[in-house]
Amino acid sequence: MRAIVPVAVAASIAALGLFAIVPLTWDEAWNFLRFSSHGVRAAFGSAQEPNYHWLFSALQALIPADAVRRHPAVLRAFNALAAMGLGLVLFRLLRDEARPALLATLLLFCSPLFTLYLIVARGYLLGTLFFLCAMLLRDRPWIAGLLAGLSCACVPSFELALPGALLALGKGHRLKAVLAGAVIIVLASMAAHGTLAGNARWGLEWQAFLHGLLVPAWPTHVCLGLALLFLLRDRPRGLALGLLAGAASTLLAIALLAFFEVVDPPYPRNLLFVPLFAWLGVLLATHARPAVVTLLAAAAAIEAAFLIVALRPGGDPNLHPYLRELNPAPMIRSSFEALECDASIAPLCELYAHGRPVRPLQAVPRSCASGSVHPERQIIVLQPGSRLLCY
Repeated sequence: MRAIVPVAVAASIAALGLFAIVPLTWDEAWNFLRFSSHGVRAAFGSAQEPNYHWLFSALQALIPADAVRRHPAVLRAFNALAAMGLGLVLFRLLRDEARPALLATLLLFCSPLFTLYLIVARGYLLGTLFFLCAMLLRDRPWIAGLLAGLSCACVPSFELALPGALLALGKGHRLKAVLAGAVIIVLASMAAHGTLAGNARWGLEWQAFLHGLLVPAWPTHVCLGLALLFLLRDRPRGLALGLLAGAASTLLAIALLAFFEVVDPPYPRNLLFVPLFAWLGVLLATHARPAVVTLLAAAAAIEAAFLIVALRPGGDPNLHPYLRELNPAPMIRSSFEALECDASIAPLCELYAHGRPVRPLQAVPRSCASGSVHPERQIIVLQPGSRLLCY
């Protein structure tokens, strides 16, 4: 029964995103229109395109395209299922702690699951679920390796965490796990390479990468840093060591690739599993000491405050630190004959148009300038004669 609490929390968060409290993003719309709506074959045949969330795109292809065009938020259905599964996994990982349901719930509140992954229908959340399932089944190396490979098929960035995660496995299990996941990992690497071949220089500096990953929610990371101090006396091992090492190996690999100018650092939202793994590793390594639970509770309170401010009625998602990572998106709640919108969000306009004509935006309405969070970067979707949303 104790598992009900974290699962209910995960399902509730997913439902918030599913029913469009946070509008759909450019990536979600583009990926559906370019790949998922064309079927499973198109989803798996996108190695040369900036879409390497193969597995999730293939799952989305199972959703009838007409249903998505009528109700775009249906795109997030598989995220809702992954959220509920992740709630169960978190409970299972923490069941031996002093207050497992409490800890799992707090972890959900302070982790990026609450801030970005649960409201972006891409491969991030499903990849996280596969990865944590692999860690949970680390005593069954063949299955663990297969699940780790599947996480890389969702988002190749998980490959960077695998070297450190191997420390969670016994020495006799590591080779078996590598062999089990090798085929999928190689395919994911080839897909990533095909993408990187044309997009290796994204223009993102190392400093900007760290700023985007750590600074937006710096109060929660301060709590994490203080909790890490408890590890000076406790030597992490097993699952805790694997999670902490997985987070460390990801950052180390990116630093090396950037230093040798192989590729620029990726956009931070591709790696928000790093603070999640760090939080989880700290919890497991410190055995739920009261001080750690207190720090986590403080971080959860901060995160909840961010969410309330950003997602309250009349709020703006751009006010949330991690949601600033998202491309501005329209929140369209009424019927209309035509859309007027900026060309830079054409996929979103097409997704929401429902067959109606889309007209180019000719001028920025005066009313938008005063209500915009970023008035210097106006992106507007409006019903003719009235504003729907301004950024």
